[in-house]
Order: sequence, then structure tokens, then C-alpha cells
Amino acid sequence: MTKLNGNALKRIKESEIVIAEESNITIYNYPLFGPNDYQMIMQQIGAGRLLRPTSGQLISLLDVVLQNEDDSWCQNIIDKFKNEYLWTCTEHITLPNEGIIIYDNINGMNPDTDLRKRCVTDNNFRFVPFGFKTEYQGLDDYLNNPYVIKHFGENHMGAVERVARRLKSNPYVSALLESQTPERRFCALLQDKKTLGLALHGKGSGTGKEGYSLGIKE
Repeated sequence: MTKLNGNALKRIKESEIVIAEESNITIYNYPLFGPNDYQMIMQQIGAGRLLRPTSGQLISLLDVVLQNEDDSWCQNIIDKFKNEYLWTCTEHITLPNEGIIIYDNINGMNPDTDLRKRCVTDNNFRFVPFGFKTEYQGLDDYLNNPYVIKHFGENHMGAVERVARRLKSNPYVSALLESQTPERRFCALLQDKKTLGLALHGKGSGTGKEGYSLGIKE
């Protein structure tokens, strides 16, 4: 067992990184799955009897690994984040002329048809109306962007800020803003290749085969 900066542990025998945040403990299985497309990575995670990682969980992991660049596991995760991308199970559905429904698909279930109602009754489903800022933006705008907050979750915004500040460049955000019918999209976190800032890509088709991810132990 190795102690890591950021209130975390590395358990080599169990192949785990354990992160404690307030009263919540998240156990990340190591090594990473990939490279592959979204569906294949998520299938591999499920086949390992693991849960898919949300964007909130992945940003917390990035917050820790960026504080432990001398550790081989952490450096491997950083390398994939900076040079490729990390798939997250936080998915989006664009509703024409309305906004975007954001949900954490940790079990790989197909979303309901009546998603707007789920946003009222289920905290796992969040709705953000159009009007939020996309593309490159200052850190203050990013941290107050309702789309970003709904995507990561308010309880993870501290980690978002620390990661963004550590990367030292303006963050980036993308989302599918126009569609004729409800459109499902898949998301990834990466270091932007242009500015080297934190990038949230929220309008992917899931077909790119260069992505990585890792499972969460129950």
C-alpha cells in the first residue's frame, strides 16, 4: 500500500486507487482499459463486474494523479489524458430547441423515452437549457457554466477547479446544440491539444478508437 497526495491510497495487490472525498470513498480499478471506442471500453468495464466511471469520478481521479506525477500508475493515467482521452459514462441527450439532458449511465442501461420527467424525480438526470457558453472560455466562466456544473456535479467542482488551474490554460467545452430529433452523445475528458487546458467534449459519437477508461469497484 502506498499513500498518495490528495487523500488517496494506491493498493498494489488489489490493483486499486482509493480516493476519499469528505464522507465518500471511491475505488478505481487499475489498469486502464483501451484504446478503443466508447461501447467496447464500457463493455470491457462491465465484463469485469465494475461500474462505469462518471465525469465527476474521473475529474476526482485526475485531481489526484496530477498531484502524483512521480508515481507510475498516475503517470500512465496522465499520459492517456494528455495524449489521447478518457471516456466517461456521463452521457448527453440533446432535445431540439430546449436543452441537454445529462445523466450518469453507470450500469449501461438504455435511457428512458420520458427523460424530462426523470429530471424531476431522479437526481441522476439533470437538464440544462440552451444559452450556456461553449468552446474556449476563462476559468471563472467555466466554473460558473451551468452545463459544466450539471455535467460534473456541484460536489466535484472543487476538483474541476484544481485540475483546470494545474493545467494553466483556458478550458474548453463542447456540446451538441442543434438537432432535429433527440440525439444521444458520449463524453470524454482530455487535455486540449491547442491550449493544453482542460477539455470537456460532450458531443462525440463514441466511435473514436483512441479512448481509455477504468472501472469503479462497488
